[in-house]
Amino acid sequence: MNVFIVILLIFFSVCANASKVPVALIIDLDRRLSVLKSEIFIAGEDLSENYENSSLYHIKNKSWIKSLESITSDDIDDSTEYKNYKRILYGISLQGIGNNRQALNHYNKVSSNSIHYATAQLNIALLHFHDGHINKAFNKLDKLYSGSSVNLNARLKNRILLILGYLYLKSDKFNEARKIFRKIPVGSTYFNSAIIGTAQAATKSQDFSASENVLLYLQKNRTYDLAVDESYILLAYTYEAQMEFGKAARAYEKAIAYYSERLKNIDRLLYENVPLKIDEVFKKHIFVVSGNKIDLLGRLPYSFFNNYSQSKQLLIQISDLVGEKNKMHQRATDLFAEYRDIIKPLLLDELMIRKNILLDYINQSRYRLATTNDRASALK
Repeated sequence: MNVFIVILLIFFSVCANASKVPVALIIDLDRRLSVLKSEIFIAGEDLSENYENSSLYHIKNKSWIKSLESITSDDIDDSTEYKNYKRILYGISLQGIGNNRQALNHYNKVSSNSIHYATAQLNIALLHFHDGHINKAFNKLDKLYSGSSVNLNARLKNRILLILGYLYLKSDKFNEARKIFRKIPVGSTYFNSAIIGTAQAATKSQDFSASENVLLYLQKNRTYDLAVDESYILLAYTYEAQMEFGKAARAYEKAIAYYSERLKNIDRLLYENVPLKIDEVFKKHIFVVSGNKIDLLGRLPYSFFNNYSQSKQLLIQISDLVGEKNKMHQRATDLFAEYRDIIKPLLLDELMIRKNILLDYINQSRYRLATTNDRASALK
């Protein structure tokens, strides 16, 4: 069992061969949304920490050269914070073309009193991790999390905790990893991944009871993200590690049945031309499609999803104010539909990625089931 299958999903953005969303289209949607909002005097949310910059869309599409070209040099009118923000964007783009040293220089230029300092330091730590310098990454993150002067929002704090936990896990410091994972609260985007990390740490330290308990807790979820999917094969492996081959075999069989059903569900959405119904939306960028929880923040900036949410609210408000049989309502309807037309293909791409991961899980489960049965037979 690859202990770090989840950490790879956390650290690396996995993208299918999808058609890229045109930056000009998204900017035009934003402009049209602003016009409609101004016409009915809607107060938008404060996006002071989500600066509009076309380079961010290029970065999400991994168009590194375009993102570098779209980041203008520091303008005399730019605020200090906007300069810091652009330094981070430039650093990410440089990393994208493999120029890590220059990227590091740009991250280090972000001042310690900046609201973007924590993001810059996190990027430095991840750069160290990708380069194989685990201790450097760990020290940077530990200092960042423990620093009383660093301004950390809840999402960033939990992300740092998750990465710290996996670094402890990679360093075979299992008890420390479990303590870190327990600090991530229920309701956090990273909670389920923290549960998987806790189970891995417990299994490695031979606390099998704790591992089993947290994995069974995770399987009670009614929506399926990658952590929930992984819990089935990991639970079977937990039994196998205890040499309880009968229980392990039954758990692998259950995992195979579970993955088979999940694959049928996804194939139905991908290939049977079924209307893609979005059941719920969490935090504006996390969608639930037929039970599959999908986070699209890795595909487009937060501001896009904020605008999508506002376009939906705007449509409702226009209906209440002026009714539905008028040009303003039609413009709002068309705008919301265009946002959905961007989101739906991305959801399908992510479902295809999920399918490939599930195929890997079911193949691993079948292999482990065969070897478990062999080991059980050898003991008779």
